[in-house]
Amino acid sequence: MRILVLNPNSSAATTRALARVAENWARVAGHQVVTEYLPEAPELLITQADNDRVAGEILRRGDRLGVEGFDAMVVACHGDPGLPAGWLITPDGCPVVGMGWASITEAAGSSRCTAVSDLRPGSSDSRVPDKDSHASYQTSICGPGAATEQQLWGVLCVSADIADDKLQQVVGYGLTIDKAVVRGAVRRDYESGSTVALESLLGEVNQFADLGVRVVLLGCGAMSGLADQVRARTGIEVIEPLTSALDRVVLLGRAA
Repeated sequence: MRILVLNPNSSAATTRALARVAENWARVAGHQVVTEYLPEAPELLITQADNDRVAGEILRRGDRLGVEGFDAMVVACHGDPGLPAGWLITPDGCPVVGMGWASITEAAGSSRCTAVSDLRPGSSDSRVPDKDSHASYQTSICGPGAATEQQLWGVLCVSADIADDKLQQVVGYGLTIDKAVVRGAVRRDYESGSTVALESLLGEVNQFADLGVRVVLLGCGAMSGLADQVRARTGIEVIEPLTSALDRVVLLGRAA
């Protein structure tokens, strides 16, 4: 598959970090990735208003995927702008996946999949999956009654100011929040890959461990480039959202 990774902000540094993660994934997975960003967008998307500002352009890019030679697209922003359900299938059959939806469902334990069946949206007149197709997706991913014993899982989001919004995002994807722990990051420069940024991120992840959390989701693409180093130095499972989304879009592409 040829996959477009679209960073819907204007940060060249974050885009470079995401591109490195995507290229490492592609070498192992055997797919082709192209990473782009939106030069006219805000440098960082935090609020829903920020997401709404870029949603239209994201959907327009989705509509051009086939013409531009792409088979699928990942929206590399954890707020999943333009994707109320977290994913969609374009009119020409290309899957589009938000890395928020992909990584949240993985962290919550509802995406331990062995097989995927009919994942196309059930509504022929809408680009957004309807409730029936979303339920069909979750069942095909998890199997009936899967992941019944759920441990605490955490999301380190870009700011404490949007912690409640992140919980609502989880609920919007049909998941419960009784086992979810959401905290806000203390820095805004993780994409730099600096030693200071890494040590800060390690400390923040370890704070989740102190609360009994065993799975932590890095809830911002700027953190993605540090994920491997954080995994190597912590004793808990760390989910990096871009690779989660890339894995998921391949599954959708096979089923579409």
